[in-house]
Amino acid sequence: MAGKLNLKPSKVYFLQLVDEADGAALPFVKVGVTDGPIATRIASLQTGNPFRIVEYAHIESEAGTMVERFIHRTHADHRVRGEWLRCEPAMLDAIVAEAQEYNSDLSLKAPLVRDYDQMVAVDAVLPASTEAIGLRALAEPLLLKKLEVDQRAKMVWWRLKALVGSAGAIDGVVKVTVTEPRRTFDKRRLKAEHAALYAQYCVKPTHRCSFNLLKKPTVAALPELKREVALLADAVPEIAIEDVRTDQVMPRDARIEALHAEWLELEVQKSLIGRDLQQIELDIRHLCGANSGIEGVCSYKRTESMEFDADAFKGDHPTLFSQFQSVGQPSHKIELLRARSYA
Repeated sequence: MAGKLNLKPSKVYFLQLVDEADGAALPFVKVGVTDGPIATRIASLQTGNPFRIVEYAHIESEAGTMVERFIHRTHADHRVRGEWLRCEPAMLDAIVAEAQEYNSDLSLKAPLVRDYDQMVAVDAVLPASTEAIGLRALAEPLLLKKLEVDQRAKMVWWRLKALVGSAGAIDGVVKVTVTEPRRTFDKRRLKAEHAALYAQYCVKPTHRCSFNLLKKPTVAALPELKREVALLADAVPEIAIEDVRTDQVMPRDARIEALHAEWLELEVQKSLIGRDLQQIELDIRHLCGANSGIEGVCSYKRTESMEFDADAFKGDHPTLFSQFQSVGQPSHKIELLRARSYA
């Protein structure tokens, strides 16, 4: 729980597909977010779609992206692709009600905390009140449970990594991405070698916000799980990037589908734990207010600074800019899909 919560006002929409031949709704719904008219969003999606897209419901939210993300992660086992869920009408009503309930809690607290996030904190740490201590105590078992679920998810990830081997994907379950080396600009080296010039381009006003609960549990509190994750990791051979066959897609089998289902269930658990932790965090941020922390409970830093403007520097000094560029290494990313298109 660091930095800004996404507390931007927006609309969370629920869109259905309707077969115009008989007017029947198909068992698919798109859950998304927009800060513009929903009709405009529907029009942009309608092109190329053989079914009519209609609005089923929408929610005015003070933190629409958080509501949308919560729904997608909590119902990851019903996602088929992107923002589309497979669900029957009764389930859709339950999902909308779930989103409304979560939104009602968020929208009461979000406007005040949004204002606090955008200010510069004063250099003062509040003594811990009884309420702040109580909220931190409520967070402790949730943090420990989140840590446990994270470790169990890592175990599934390592098992699937072992199964994918050098292939580029497991159909509907794992996606492997290999990216080319990227050129990056080394600001630190420029600052060290040309400090005065660097300072001339520190002209971009930047607001930074970081929030952290203090004394959070670490994986050392779960020694058995930590050991199991380490054993699984050690047993998986490292695949050289040049050996990855991105065009090879492995078929699923029952074991792979079971691991995917286990991982998606862990994602659901993380989403529910995250929801409860976010509510506690909002309450603690509100108690902290303009201060930079609460003793023994949290730190809540918000600062303004002038950041280096790399684009302006490149325009004025293209040759020097290129001299301070470096080429990184190609990257190899293994991603488990938060959807079951095959179910």
